[in-house]
This record gives sequence, C-alpha cells and structure tokens, in this order.
Amino acid sequence: MATKEIILYRQMLADLGFLEEKATIVYSNSQSAIQLIVKPKFHSRTKHNGVLHIDYISMNANIANIFTKALNLEKFKKLHAFLTIYSC
Repeated sequence: MATKEIILYRQMLADLGFLEEKATIVYSNSQSAIQLIVKPKFHSRTKHNGVLHIDYISMNANIANIFTKALNLEKFKKLHAFLTIYSC
C-alpha cells in the first residue's frame, strides 16, 4: 500500500512541475517484497521500476516498529533515540 501512495504522490508532484529524477527509497523487512522488486521475472507486472528502490532493514533497526509493535523498554528507548523527540 505504501508503494502505491508513493507512486501517486510522485505523479501528483510531477503534474505540478516538481519532477523527481531519483528513486524513492523504501525500507522493508519483508524479503518477499524485496524479491518482487529485484527478480526480473516479476518486472513485467510491476509498474514502478526506476521510481522505487527497496532496501532491507532488520526489525531491530526499523524505527517504524516504535509505532506498530509491542516493544520492551530497552528496544523502545533505542528506537526512540533515533526519532529525535524530546520531552518537555
């Protein structure tokens, strides 16, 4: 779903004159999603070649997990440090 939204927003920005020549980087811990992009046999069905670049990220380094997973305090603090959010 995120890739569809990225493609949509890139097209909307291009229509407004903001053309992005570099691929948008998507980080995923899903090996199957990465293989879909990388394997040539799937390219005929994908329409985002050159628009998206997908990189693997381990579950321990994925900052989005702070919002989507139940984490112990140690993992929460580690990921929280990457967000650069400070309490008042």
